[in-house]
Amino acid sequence: MKYLVLGASGAVGRACVRTLLGREDAHVVAAGRNLPRLEREWRAYGAGSPDTVRVDLDEPGSVDAALAGPAGPVDVVVNCAGPSYRYSAPTAETALRHGARYVDAGGDQALIDATAAAAEKHGALAVFGAGVQPGLAGVAVRAVAARLADPATTEIHAHCGGVQPLSRAGLDEYLHAVRARTGHPGKIYQRGALHTLPPDSGMAVPAAFPGTARAHVSLDEECRAAAEELGLAALWWGNITGSVPIEQALSRALGQERTHTETLRAIDAAVSGARPYFRISLQGTAGHGTSRQATVRVRTVLHCADSYALTGAVAALAALEDPRGRTGAVWMSEYVDARRFWDRMATDVPGVSLVLDTAPAASLPEPSEPAEKSGQFEEGEL
Repeated sequence: MKYLVLGASGAVGRACVRTLLGREDAHVVAAGRNLPRLEREWRAYGAGSPDTVRVDLDEPGSVDAALAGPAGPVDVVVNCAGPSYRYSAPTAETALRHGARYVDAGGDQALIDATAAAAEKHGALAVFGAGVQPGLAGVAVRAVAARLADPATTEIHAHCGGVQPLSRAGLDEYLHAVRARTGHPGKIYQRGALHTLPPDSGMAVPAAFPGTARAHVSLDEECRAAAEELGLAALWWGNITGSVPIEQALSRALGQERTHTETLRAIDAAVSGARPYFRISLQGTAGHGTSRQATVRVRTVLHCADSYALTGAVAALAALEDPRGRTGAVWMSEYVDARRFWDRMATDVPGVSLVLDTAPAASLPEPSEPAEKSGQFEEGEL
């Protein structure tokens, strides 16, 4: 199989290429706008280095020229370049027209809807949200629900975030998502509908996160779709920011009080000297039959130091999935076997640890109790 990775000079793209190079049957072509830089970066791989090609998503026709020329034909195009609201639609259409499967680390529901017709027309598949959030967020919800017997009584409380540097594309993506309101800030999913929480309410931060972490209730499109499809009783989602200075920098950027450059400098200053971390923590409870009293509890925590490397690895693993003849445009979390994919984070992604507890509800601590005093997690399976 031949894979073209766009944005291969970025942190996400590099991790994606490295993961694909670990497969003996993968022919990898790394693409970026600065070809000399790209070639220097991958020269260290020697005989195992990828092919390289110049692709600049700001230049109309650049992807088309690569697929029709030095890079093509390819089986899968993996887009690790962002922001997705700017580049993904035309890139997906081009890849599908060339008969390639398309996998994108980003995306939203509007992009999925806009791409569906082209994917069906060309008899190909476009997979969006092949990253962390969206991506592993939806996978985690589905994986926890799969461990519990009765979706109708299943309630899941989830938290996601940490202390990470922010790229310019990441900042663009964040600002666009908030301003375009692609998600549901301040809302939870409960028994078939969205519910707005009172302004003074919120979510407790579980012990999987340090004391400086702050949770903000916000449900994204992907997880809402999962809750609706599965018929969950409730889904609460808290986005974690690692410190007050990071929150303030993002708030000022939203209010256009700071430029992108000033915002990134402020976040770099807040992150500097801190121990970087990223975590996804979920706790699910389920009753039995019509009972609402929780009888089973599942708790899982994924931990890593680098969310960008994790995103690239997830995109690669999604690209390696067998589409089994499926066509159209979908979220990655509904495309993969969620329980199996979540398990793979512990075994197939370097630097990731995964913990799971499954027990009768009364025997596990509440999310706010210090279940992991050390902050370290052992590898396990879900």
